[in-house]
Amino acid sequence: MMTDFMRNNSLIKRKYREFFFPTIVMALSNSLTSIVDGIIVSIFLGAEQMAAINTCLPIPQLNATIATLIGIGASTLISIAKGRREKQTADSTFTSYIILFILFVGLLLGIYTVFFEPICRFLSSDSTLSPFVHSYFGILRWGAGFHIAAESLGYIASAEGHAKISSAAMITANVFNIVLDIVLIRFFGTGIAGAAVASVLAFCIQVCILLFLYVFSKKRRTVNLYFKKIGKNSISTLKTGFSAALGLVLVGVKIACVNRIVTGIAGADGMIAFSLCIAALTIASLLITGASDTMMPILGIYHGEGDRSGVKLVFNYALKVLIITTLALMAVLELFPQIFFLLYKITDETTISIALPAIRIYAISLIGVSYSFHYLYYFMGTEREAESTVVSVVDGLAVVPFAFLLSKILGIYGVWYSFITAEFLSFVIILIMLKKGSSKNDKSETRLLCEFSFDETQVSGALQKIQSVLSEQKIDPKTANIATLSIEEIAVNSAEFTKAARKKNRTVTFDITIKNTGEALVVSVCDNGEHFDPIAYKADDSEEYPISHISLLKTIASKLEYSYVIGLNKTSVLLK
Repeated sequence: MMTDFMRNNSLIKRKYREFFFPTIVMALSNSLTSIVDGIIVSIFLGAEQMAAINTCLPIPQLNATIATLIGIGASTLISIAKGRREKQTADSTFTSYIILFILFVGLLLGIYTVFFEPICRFLSSDSTLSPFVHSYFGILRWGAGFHIAAESLGYIASAEGHAKISSAAMITANVFNIVLDIVLIRFFGTGIAGAAVASVLAFCIQVCILLFLYVFSKKRRTVNLYFKKIGKNSISTLKTGFSAALGLVLVGVKIACVNRIVTGIAGADGMIAFSLCIAALTIASLLITGASDTMMPILGIYHGEGDRSGVKLVFNYALKVLIITTLALMAVLELFPQIFFLLYKITDETTISIALPAIRIYAISLIGVSYSFHYLYYFMGTEREAESTVVSVVDGLAVVPFAFLLSKILGIYGVWYSFITAEFLSFVIILIMLKKGSSKNDKSETRLLCEFSFDETQVSGALQKIQSVLSEQKIDPKTANIATLSIEEIAVNSAEFTKAARKKNRTVTFDITIKNTGEALVVSVCDNGEHFDPIAYKADDSEEYPISHISLLKTIASKLEYSYVIGLNKTSVLLK
C-alpha cells in the first residue's frame, strides 16, 4: 500500500507487462525459428549446410535493416504523435511508410538480381560452402518484400497497441516455416533450397495475416494524401529509424567480415564455431527485442507528452528486465555450452575444441550487446539521433579492427575476445554521452511542481497530499484548489466508469504530474481505467454513464485535452 503517493512505476509496470508477453512471445517465436531452422538443416543435411545458412545471414539482416528503418521509424513517430495528440501527423506518417516500403523493396530486388554472383562471392569464398550459398540465397532473395513487410508492419501494429496481433501472426507463420522445413527437406529431398522456400512462404503468410487483421480493425491508421506532409514525414521516418537500421547494417557487415577472418584462420570448423556464437546472439536478440521493443511505444508516448519522469521510469524498468534476463542467459552459456553440440548434432572433436571456448568467451560480450542496443533504442525514442547513431557505429564496427589485430596475436581466440573489447568500448562511449547530456542546461520554461501515483482506493489521501505540496510550492490557493478539484473529478469519473463497465478484479491506477509553464498550471492525469473521453461526454449521457461533474471539469479548465493511447486514458487540464 502506497502511503507517500510519490510517483512510482506501478502503472508503467502494468502496461509494460501487458505488452511484454506478446512481444517476447513474438521475438521468441522468431528467434527459435532461426535456431530450429539451423538444427533441422544440421540434422538432415549436415553441419556444413547449417554453416552456409549462417554465412547468408547478412541477407536477411539487410532485409530486417530496411524493415527497421521504415518500421521503427514510422512506429516511433506515430507513438510520439499520439502522445502529442496529433492524429493527422500519425496518419501521414503511416502513408509515408507505405510509399517508402514500395521504393525500398523495388530497389532491393533489383540489386539482388543484378549483383547475384558478386554477392554470393562476398558471402563465402570457401569451396565447401559456396554451392550451398548459391542454392540458398538464389531462392531467399525473392522473399525480401514479404520479409520487410512482415517485420515493419509488426512494429507499427505494436505501436498502435496491437502487440497480440503481431504475436499471433508471427507465431503462426513460424510454426508453418518449421513444419514446411521438415516436409520439404526430409520427405521431398529439396536440400538447403527447401529451407529457403519455407522461409519465403512463412513471411508471405505472416503478411497476409497482418493485412487481414489490419483491414478489419476498427482503430486502423488511415491514409493521408497531403503530399507536403508525406514528404516531410518520410524524411522524419528515415531520420528516426536510421540509427537502429544502421546498427543492423553494421551487424551484418561485422558478421560478414568476421566470417572471412574466422574462415581464413580455422576454415569450416571455425565457421561452425562462429555459427554457434551467432545462435547465442540470436537468443540475446530475443531478450533485447522483448525488453526494448516493449519499451518503445510507451517511451515514445511519454516523450511526446514531455513527461521526462515517465520516460525515466519506463526506461529503467525495461533496463532492469533486460539485464536480469541477459545475465541468466550468460550463466547458462558459461555452465552448459555443450547444449549447442547436442542440438546441432556436432560430434567432431576438432570442431568441438574450437567451439567450446568460443561460446564461453563470446557469452561474456552479450551483456554489453544488450546494454548498447537498449540505449540505442532509448536515444532513438527520445529523438536524440546523433547519440543513437554513435552507438550504432561503435557497436557495429569496433569489433572488426579488434578481431583483425587480436587474431594476429592470439589466433582464433583473439577473434572471440574482440567482441568483449568492442562492447567495453561501446559502454565507455555511452557513459560519456550520458554525462555530457546530463550537464546541459534545461532551457525549458516549464517547471515540474510535483508528481504522484495512487490507485482508486487512495484518492482522498492523495488529494490531501497534492493540496499540501502545491501550498508548499506557493501556488495561489485558488489555483491549487482548482487543480486538486480537476484531479478529483477525473479520478472519480474514471473509477466509476470502470465499475459501470463491470470490470471485475481490476483496480484503476493513476499517475499525476503538475507543471508550471509560467503562465498556467498543466495538470496531467494518466490512468488505466475504461476508455472514457470527458470532452465528448454530454449531459444526455448521464443515464447511460453514471458520472457526475463532467460539466464542472469543462468549466474550470482553460483548456481540456484527452487521448486514449496504448490502453491508457491521458487527460490534460490547463489552468490559467
